[in-house]
Amino acid sequence: MNRYRVRSAENVVDEFMELNEAGYESVMIVDDDFLTNRERASKIMDEIRKAVNLSREMGFFTLGNFILGAPFETMRHFEKTIKFAESLPLDAVAFYTLEYEAGSQLWEEAVLEGKIASEEYLVFSDSRRRLSEFTKEEIEAYCKIAHKRFYLRPEYWLDQFFQAVRRRNFRSFRAVVKILGM
Repeated sequence: MNRYRVRSAENVVDEFMELNEAGYESVMIVDDDFLTNRERASKIMDEIRKAVNLSREMGFFTLGNFILGAPFETMRHFEKTIKFAESLPLDAVAFYTLEYEAGSQLWEEAVLEGKIASEEYLVFSDSRRRLSEFTKEEIEAYCKIAHKRFYLRPEYWLDQFFQAVRRRNFRSFRAVVKILGM
């Protein structure tokens, strides 16, 4: 039987600090059940929002990944997620469609409810399978809108120019220009 063990928010943040002290330059959080305990997730995110600001002050390149298409999400949630991304001092973002991955709590619940077959390993959020309020294509289209809204803000470009000057490195600035086809 698989068991899911939850670490306290403080324990997770302490590990981030230890990784920083050990010289690691990046951290990636991969947790399909991160939002299971919303209070814990909120505490961790509060500490991460401080870390992002500190990272920016230290001159690090900051990247945020955001997922759209949770079963409870509405267009209002999508809008709040984009505004949250825009509020952070991020150099780059990526918006993705939620995936139900075998073994995650979302996947387990969907299997029990007959929305996903137990032999399916990875399923995208989709209203046709009652896994979201939106079709996979609608979520993907909104992810594209989110990217455009984030990257096409004048304040973003001004900030990126100043960050490039501060870092004395225009590679990331040129990369973003190239990605956007400008």
